[in-house]
Amino acid sequence: MDKFLVSAATATILGFLFAGSAFAQTNDNYNKATINWQNSAGTRCYRIYYKESSSKTWQHAVRCKDLSANSYSYTIQYLKPNTLYTYDVAAVDYNNKEHLLGIKQMQTAPMH
Repeated sequence: MDKFLVSAATATILGFLFAGSAFAQTNDNYNKATINWQNSAGTRCYRIYYKESSSKTWQHAVRCKDLSANSYSYTIQYLKPNTLYTYDVAAVDYNNKEHLLGIKQMQTAPMH
């Protein structure tokens, strides 16, 4: 099983500091991956976007109503085995503005 650690992304927007260290870790299961990140100050909730790296179309893994500011992890399911994915975690502030924590990549495990 491969694990990937990616660097922190930091953005200062409208006086808020949104700093997130996000990483993806593939699970023992070939068709899902868990994404973890650190808390971002001024966040109301999070959204997660992902896509196959070769695709141009982003999908929601989870929307704001389902991922509160106290959440620091989410498992994306129904992924293809042995596939490179691109994802981003968006911290949503109290004005409903998204602050992306930085695009990362993850590789799902091959099917056994």
